[in-house]
Amino acid sequence: MRYVFYATIILASITFSSNSLANDVTQCAQPDAGIGEIVGSLLKKSDFQNLYGPDWELLDGGKVGQVEMLAYLAPQLQDDEGNSFLPDARGKFLRMNNNGLQSDKADPDVNRFLGSEQMDELQKHTHQYQPPRHYNSGAGSHRRAKADGAKQATSEVGGDETRPKNISVNFFVRVSKTDRGCNG
Repeated sequence: MRYVFYATIILASITFSSNSLANDVTQCAQPDAGIGEIVGSLLKKSDFQNLYGPDWELLDGGKVGQVEMLAYLAPQLQDDEGNSFLPDARGKFLRMNNNGLQSDKADPDVNRFLGSEQMDELQKHTHQYQPPRHYNSGAGSHRRAKADGAKQATSEVGGDETRPKNISVNFFVRVSKTDRGCNG
């Protein structure tokens, strides 16, 4: 069963990439078409660039050189000196922008710019507990739980982070389009 699972991932990656490359033919009328496209891959950077070319960069927070993507990046991705940087997706999940949706099922940060980062957060919530109380029995007044004395912490459980099940991949973004295909 383990081998079938991995084969499915590789097949899905190849299908996604093939569809993406096939769509380039319809994008020839727009010179910058495909810029900003993000692709997930099981390949490391050097292997990916050997197969797909230098137009793709790892989404690792790296500085963006003089490529077509510069014109499309949010100004918040620039430093004080005017240098632009790709978002850093290492160890993070991608989350689609709300694009105007305001709902309790959407990102509560409604005015995020594309490429912005959110830090870890635990949704505010409360827990109910039953505080100690007195009760009377034939033996006198008692408490259900002892409220005085030293405070004690609960046992630590869990790991280093809260996360869903996941598979590690690299995300690449198309920053330029040197292979113009039908543009000659």
